[in-house]
Amino acid sequence: MAKKVIKAAYLALGGTDYSSYADSAELSLDADAVDTTTFGSGGVKEFLQGLRSGKLNASFKLDADLSGLDAALYAAYNHATTNTLTFEVRADSGSVSTSNPKWTGTVLVTTYGPMLKLGEASARTVDFQVTGAVTRATS
Repeated sequence: MAKKVIKAAYLALGGTDYSSYADSAELSLDADAVDTTTFGSGGVKEFLQGLRSGKLNASFKLDADLSGLDAALYAAYNHATTNTLTFEVRADSGSVSTSNPKWTGTVLVTTYGPMLKLGEASARTVDFQVTGAVTRATS
């Protein structure tokens, strides 16, 4: 198995490439385990996959341009009915392929705001709630 060091990952939100702001992105997909055990299971628990959910966690270095990433996050957070953004993540910014798949979907923006620390670059880690299906593509 070939190992890979992440050097130039790709992260887009709302169709805009924010890779130059991001220093980490983690997509976690989960599913509920629904107990379907019956008397006929022979004393062994049985499960089916239930409802699915996901989170996209991203860490950003912010800049002073309030019309860029900050504005996109604030607009999505502050919009009364559509607090969502589309997303795309890839391990590499190169072309989508079997060795560089892309994951796409929609996330709900539930947290917003800068994290300010004395003597450090302005940064923010944001947890997005996935809403709807996530698609994985290799072409």
